[in-house]
Amino acid sequence: MNSTLESIHKRSSYAKQSDNKISLEELMSVLQAGLYANDHGGLKPWRYLAYMGASRNILAEAFIEHERINGDQNKIQRAELLPYRAPVIITAISSPILDSKIPKR
Repeated sequence: MNSTLESIHKRSSYAKQSDNKISLEELMSVLQAGLYANDHGGLKPWRYLAYMGASRNILAEAFIEHERINGDQNKIQRAELLPYRAPVIITAISSPILDSKIPKR
């Protein structure tokens, strides 16, 4: 098993993140692994977005705006720094298909 997949299988959360860079090849391997999530009916109701480098500014702006809307000025500075704790942030977006052929339970 390659080291990327092994890391996924043995993952843990850490408050302090690494500054180690991830190659585009490694990132694509992780995203490909995500495509194997259970998908009853083959609907593929998810998308993945990866933020790295300067694109993390988009997340910082969104986090700041969230704190401004919620009126918590004390959290704005922390929100601005969150996206830079890791070299890559992968988000998963789920868009369930409600009128699918799969019966509801």
